[in-house]
Amino acid sequence: MLFLVLLATLGILILVYDKYKLRYWDRRGVKSVHGVPFFGHWLPVVLATKFAGVVYTEMYRLFNKERYFGVYEFHRPVLVLRDTKLIQDVLVKNFSHFSDHPNWIFDDRTFLRYSVLRLNGNFWRAVRYKFTPTFTGNMMDSAFKRLLKSAPIDVNEGVLETREIINKYAADAIASYFATTIVNKNEFQKTMRKMFDMPVLRYMEVLIVEHFPKLAKILGAQFVRSDDSIVFEEIMRELTRGPSEFRKLMLEIMNEGLIEMKAKDFDATGEGGNVFKYVATEELMLGQVAQFIAGGLDTTGNTMAFIAYDLAKHPEAQKAARLQIQTVLAKHGGQWSYDAVKELTYLQNVIYESTRLHPVLPFLFRDVTKDYTLDDGLILRRGDKIVIPSIALQMDPDYYPEPEKFKPERWEEIREARNNFTWLPFGDGPRQCLGMRFAFMEMKFAFAKILLDYDLSLGEEQEDPPKLHPRTFLTQIDGPLLINYKKL
Repeated sequence: MLFLVLLATLGILILVYDKYKLRYWDRRGVKSVHGVPFFGHWLPVVLATKFAGVVYTEMYRLFNKERYFGVYEFHRPVLVLRDTKLIQDVLVKNFSHFSDHPNWIFDDRTFLRYSVLRLNGNFWRAVRYKFTPTFTGNMMDSAFKRLLKSAPIDVNEGVLETREIINKYAADAIASYFATTIVNKNEFQKTMRKMFDMPVLRYMEVLIVEHFPKLAKILGAQFVRSDDSIVFEEIMRELTRGPSEFRKLMLEIMNEGLIEMKAKDFDATGEGGNVFKYVATEELMLGQVAQFIAGGLDTTGNTMAFIAYDLAKHPEAQKAARLQIQTVLAKHGGQWSYDAVKELTYLQNVIYESTRLHPVLPFLFRDVTKDYTLDDGLILRRGDKIVIPSIALQMDPDYYPEPEKFKPERWEEIREARNNFTWLPFGDGPRQCLGMRFAFMEMKFAFAKILLDYDLSLGEEQEDPPKLHPRTFLTQIDGPLLINYKKL
């Protein structure tokens, strides 16, 4: 009897604690909807009936009169922003209060722990500052010349599984950036698929890594399994052997032995003295390679798959892009160059529009690093998590009339949307994607080459719209992408 009483008491205490945790935003005066015990609003994510971007979008539309609202990822309270002024404050104007990324799937036991995506604080500032020169105009021009020679887009006439073609091209593009080749390309792609295309148990393991890091260490749960880590590390070392600008910079940093940053490097009011310095280890260098690989293959590959789908659905967009491609190429004497690719403004608009409709990273997140008071008096405390639901903003009819329609031409009229914080596939502010320029270059070049020679349409067996993968942290197509390529 005593055991039953104790058990009942324990159950009541757990329920009281759970209710207390899931009333956090009520106590703070923030609008929210009470979540499911223990899971908060994350039960559909756990069950893989919805991915996180859909959950945030539904809540965004529910609170359409609010500037922000509260969500619960399990017991963790998250403040979701709707107001673009607040988003600008977080990403740019008051960045020093929101400079860190929360713990995500890249836990401290993987080679990605030293990537600029995972690093925070002054360590992140120093590394970001040091590696920004790898994407200057001159670097991009050199990278394009290598891309032109060593990254063919392997397309023939007929119905082709396009995701596979795109992934091979993306792998070649990564290798060309590092001025080398990936010898075991098939093993590389297989490893990357295992990292981001998850069966049920693997998906649950990664959820534990993201939301319960202490439990993950006890259970030995990891984002990257040890056998995959070995393959990935071999490829990283292989890439850094090429005579690229990245390798040159990496060796310079390693020879210096330290990554240093002065106040004047990031703050015009700084006094110029060394404010922090870090040892330049090989692990730190490889962490930047790892992020470039993860972003360049999976993120870019998924983005290109959606672009291919949108083009195949819209022959008028293909014709407009093709006409400009032919004009630009003729202007440059039939020779491809980085300058020629930059002039492909219609393809640029196609990318803007496709990434608006299908942002691969459907939301941005930040941790509050210093207490911050909003203009309405709400105090954000250090450690609070902020989410910016880019997928919802980009489908908001207040910003994009007829948001569900693919209209590249809209970007001729609303190009300023790139500066008003309603288009965020690559982020914004100091933590914007470092490889954005390279990604645009490789994507524009690939589709320019394809559209010059082929007309695209969806294969008869292709699901339309394509089903999205339910067990993923990115927006990606579930299954093959069948596109019919007709020779012009």
